[in-house]
Amino acid sequence: FDGDLCYDSVIRQITIHGTPVAAFTVDESCVGEVTAFHDNSVSPSAMLDHWHWDFGDGNSLNYTVFTDPVQHLYSLPGQYTVVLTVTDTNGCSRSFNRSVSVFPLPSAMFQSNPACSGQITYFTDYSNGSGSPLVAWHWDFGDFTTPSTLQNPSHVYGAPGLYLVTLCVTNSNGCVNCYTQDLSVFPSPVADFSADTVCEGSP
Repeated sequence: FDGDLCYDSVIRQITIHGTPVAAFTVDESCVGEVTAFHDNSVSPSAMLDHWHWDFGDGNSLNYTVFTDPVQHLYSLPGQYTVVLTVTDTNGCSRSFNRSVSVFPLPSAMFQSNPACSGQITYFTDYSNGSGSPLVAWHWDFGDFTTPSTLQNPSHVYGAPGLYLVTLCVTNSNGCVNCYTQDLSVFPSPVADFSADTVCEGSP
């Protein structure tokens, strides 16, 4: 090819930084309890210097130093998509998300028959596990006696009075809820009679 051809070239060294890897684990919890997140993020070529947590419920947190665990309190049970975005000192970022369960509390409820001192009082559990089976029951009869772990226990009160009976139930997710009810224990009637001495055949 004949003719004038103008050209130029330059060679420069560029650095391709490794991208950080975002990761975390979570201790799933029940509603009303703190959910703990454990950061497992790593960066191959530079230190991490920014962490952004999106908890999936409209709340988020930003950190500029490593924090573990990161804690968050959910106000409602449900499934939440949590996103962690990490950034290193080179400005490289990476995100990681996972679904987090916040379990509902069981509903504790019971009834008992009318209670009289010295007689057996029967308690019937009407609790609900809120989608998970109940696995444990703890009864406090309010009279400083040994608690019961039966689902439907019976108890004898030694004296009349007003007692606070508490039932705490646990479901298979480890969530616990309690219910307390006043129980009036009435004095038992005393059977008695008197009779005159009579002779056979006399009215």
